[in-house]
Amino acid sequence: MHTYDVDGCELPLRIAGDPALELVNTLAGWAAVATDQVDHLHDYDDLVVWARECGLVDEVAAARLRRSARRDRVTADAVLREIRRLRRDVHDLVVGVARRAALTRVSTLAVEARQAQTLMATGGSVHWHFTRDAGLHEPLYAVALAAAALLTSEAGGHVSACPGDGCGWVFLNPSGRRRWCIMSVCGNRAKARAWAARQQASRDPALS
Repeated sequence: MHTYDVDGCELPLRIAGDPALELVNTLAGWAAVATDQVDHLHDYDDLVVWARECGLVDEVAAARLRRSARRDRVTADAVLREIRRLRRDVHDLVVGVARRAALTRVSTLAVEARQAQTLMATGGSVHWHFTRDAGLHEPLYAVALAAAALLTSEAGGHVSACPGDGCGWVFLNPSGRRRWCIMSVCGNRAKARAWAARQQASRDPALS
């Protein structure tokens, strides 16, 4: 299975190796027409649960964000639209089909995200922490920063897209040897189709 259920949400399995790529994989069927694509981010609640599962927000923040979203649906819906645009931009950048505007949007969003953070010391370590000013944008900002980190790293140049029908999921592939997002799913489906095609060809000489 490509998905699992948590808190009433059906989420994609995390196979990408990076949070920004996991965002890309909340949509399946990148090469398909829109009506055949499967989007796992139906609403803001899905976004928060997904971000929590990916370690981008903690349990306390997730609960707070879900409560806030119920009080401010307009902003929550606007953030969801932004996360979908970011998802498209990250996808296009990592697979090499993006225009300059995509990188500009990611850059602008990452700068905005950093401005909504402050340095805090806890447990003897210092880390960036989102302030209350981030509000419902916190999951969006967290992914934007993850995307910026990926795109400016060596790993950003080693991303592959699964060629499986109706898939297109992306993943880190530094060795270049990995082909499928999940061998037991997309890989086996491709093998089954190839076997069926060979069987059909052996029965119909015209196809040989």
